[in-house]
Formats: sequence, C-alpha cells, structure tokens
Amino acid sequence: MRAIALFAFLGTDPECAEQAWKRHVLAQARLFELHDADEKLRETLAEALAGCPAGPAGAGCRTRAQSRLQAQRDSRRSEIDNRYRRLLRELDDRCRSTVI
Repeated sequence: MRAIALFAFLGTDPECAEQAWKRHVLAQARLFELHDADEKLRETLAEALAGCPAGPAGAGCRTRAQSRLQAQRDSRRSEIDNRYRRLLRELDDRCRSTVI
C-alpha cells in the first residue's frame, strides 16, 4: 500500500513505472527480429544466386533474385515494424488507461 501511495505522490502509476524499460525491451526485440529476418534472407539470396549461371549469362538471373528478395525483405521489415508499433501503442494505451 505504501508503494501505491508513493507512486500517487510522485504522479506515477505502478503500471507505468517501468514503461521506459518495457519500451527498451521492445526496441531490442524488434532489432533482434529484424537482424534475424535479414540473416535468413541473406542465406536465401546466397542459395538463389548459386543457382544462377556464372558470368554475364547469369546477370539477369542474379538481378531477378536480388529484386525478389529485396521485395521480400522490405515486406518483412514492414510487418515487423508495424507489429512493434502496435505493441508500443498498446503499452502506451494501457499506461494511459491506468492513469485516467
């Protein structure tokens, strides 16, 4: 009960007291997930490029593989960014609703 009184005195709700830490943890998780997705796509790109003919004859194949995987990377990064934006928004909303 004293902790709640202290939080009330300081103007901080217990639910929001660790919000900065939670935001930091979410940011780190986002970076890890982006890095992991990029690593998987790099492996996929290496495999795709290995299937292309060597030299000038394989230039079109390499360009198509790179373009296709860049589009997949952009889409995956967008999905991850959107999910973490939503999580941060939900965190902020929960904190705001406990204060109100």
